[in-house]
Amino acid sequence: MLSDIRYYSSPLRVSDAVNELKKGKGKWAVFAGGTSAVLGRMGNVSGFISLKNCGLDHITQSRTELSIGSMARIQDILENKAAQKFAKGLLYKASYRIGSTLNRNLITLGGNIIQIYRWSDLPVALLVLDSKVNVKGPASRTLKFSDLLKKHPKTVLKYTDIVTEVRIKSPSGVFGTEFITFSKTEFDYALCNVAVFIQMNEKKCKDIRIAFGALQPLPFRAYKLEKMMKNKVIIDELIREVAEEASKSTEVSSDFRASREYKKHLIRVLLERAIKGAMKSA
Repeated sequence: MLSDIRYYSSPLRVSDAVNELKKGKGKWAVFAGGTSAVLGRMGNVSGFISLKNCGLDHITQSRTELSIGSMARIQDILENKAAQKFAKGLLYKASYRIGSTLNRNLITLGGNIIQIYRWSDLPVALLVLDSKVNVKGPASRTLKFSDLLKKHPKTVLKYTDIVTEVRIKSPSGVFGTEFITFSKTEFDYALCNVAVFIQMNEKKCKDIRIAFGALQPLPFRAYKLEKMMKNKVIIDELIREVAEEASKSTEVSSDFRASREYKKHLIRVLLERAIKGAMKSA
């Protein structure tokens, strides 16, 4: 893969990087942390356009949102005080599960959501936080992260598009979050991961978002399960009912890591724990 590279550029502005990608006509690709490039997972490319000098590694918080540049490394998210505390630590929990310290110092936020894999952790958390993604190309636009995941992001975006930042609205009111993942070892690929965001109005669930990862090619929101809980008084019986429905209705398949039946069991157990964990943090 790397032996096929014939062109490398490191522009100072995102607009210049977009122009470079135009010249490449789909044969040149964005180079972020480099992990996918080293593993040969970037397809048939002959050139790289590095974003390291484009000023996209920021992590800033305003009164209304958290903004994370696409070149911020996962380790940067873990060490940033605003990101650590945001949404009751949800981003921190998901980021911590990504590989080893060595990998977290290479993997960027942009790379993690564009070169997404079945077992990716952070995108599951971003889904329940209703995140938005800023994209710079021939025309600038903002996409809902959920829309970016309707298909694989690399097929949703054009070859001239560059993800510049992820924006997350600061949660308000009484809310809680939880992220739980299960793998054979602490930092092995996830067999199942679950993120939950819940807003409460006294004992009633005002709003809830549930997302799963590692069960299908892309992470997904569980809208049917969310509907079962909205505007309901949250009691253990309801949580068990929702967890059972999740296990029953979620499509999964067996692989060399775990059987279909075992994954169904994980769905039920982890979702029940995640809902209770989110409730406890509210």
